[in-house]
Amino acid sequence: MGTRPKFTEYHANVIAKEIRQLFPYKDSAGNRVANMVRRGAYAAVALAIAQRIKDDGIADHMEFLHRCSPDNNRYPLTELWEDDDAGENQLH
Repeated sequence: MGTRPKFTEYHANVIAKEIRQLFPYKDSAGNRVANMVRRGAYAAVALAIAQRIKDDGIADHMEFLHRCSPDNNRYPLTELWEDDDAGENQLH
């Protein structure tokens, strides 16, 4: 009997949905700075999970990042991904 992976594409999709729903995409004058910080935090989490997805071959890491964004025109998280020579993600 083989072992099942602990982290699957299903889990990645659930996490992407959670990030997308929590990602602040509307600003008002009073929360603009706080939302910038939140966006950065969610983007960093999404990139870290995308790296794990890529390393483990679970799913398409770029599709995961695409699914994390509430609006890919305004917040294209895939543009934050940049492979270095070793294949590791570098946040830029």
